[in-house]
Amino acid sequence: MPELPEVETVARGLARRIVGATVQAVRLHRTDVLHGNGGPVERLAGCRIDDGRRRGKQVRIVWRDGRGDRDTISMIVHLGMTGRLVVVDRDAVLEPHTHLQLALSPRRPRTNTSHELRFCDARRFGGIWLVLGDAETRRRGDAGTGSSRRVAASPTLRVAHSPRRPPSASPPQKAGR
Repeated sequence: MPELPEVETVARGLARRIVGATVQAVRLHRTDVLHGNGGPVERLAGCRIDDGRRRGKQVRIVWRDGRGDRDTISMIVHLGMTGRLVVVDRDAVLEPHTHLQLALSPRRPRTNTSHELRFCDARRFGGIWLVLGDAETRRRGDAGTGSSRRVAASPTLRVAHSPRRPPSASPPQKAGR
């Protein structure tokens, strides 16, 4: 898992290069790296990148799609041990283990260079979570990844994992005592 300063460096570097760009095309090569409740990743086509920053040890990219009340889509990227988010020229050679390509429009109208944001992860310890709405107030666990806090809040599990037994339950008696 990358350390916090590494994730901060990645997020700041990305933000300088992608904020303000619009996604022109999306290519997902492996579906098992994508999670969350944001729907298909293809819905990012036509969205504009509003923000890119670090949130914990994840990189958070916020997109605006202008399709109604839930017009914010957050892409939360967990890099894992070998994951990378890179911005390259669109005609750059596709590296092995590239799982997602987002073709970006030029941020400045008079610029001819076209770039792509690529997520590469050789060992697939990382992942991408798409979340509808404002993910700033949500934890990644609330994005459909399975929150242990949510599970532990269940009354049945709370009793089962409680250090004390509830008053109505008595320990089973051994035969002969």
